[in-house]
Amino acid sequence: MYQTNPSKETLQTFYDNAKLKTGIFEGDVEDGKLEIGQIAGLIKKVAPIATIMDEMITEYNAVKQNLN
Repeated sequence: MYQTNPSKETLQTFYDNAKLKTGIFEGDVEDGKLEIGQIAGLIKKVAPIATIMDEMITEYNAVKQNLN
């Protein structure tokens, strides 16, 4: 978009809070928008949710055991 030198009005329309609401809360990523760039650099791997949950539970149990 920035390559076309958009107008202020075009940018305001694109960044409208309604578009954010549409994307995030209604799940419509075609007409809405998501703001995910802030954390994209923290993603180290892509894994199935079952793998992620297993890792989280294992880490939780290790921390919990160390607290006792």
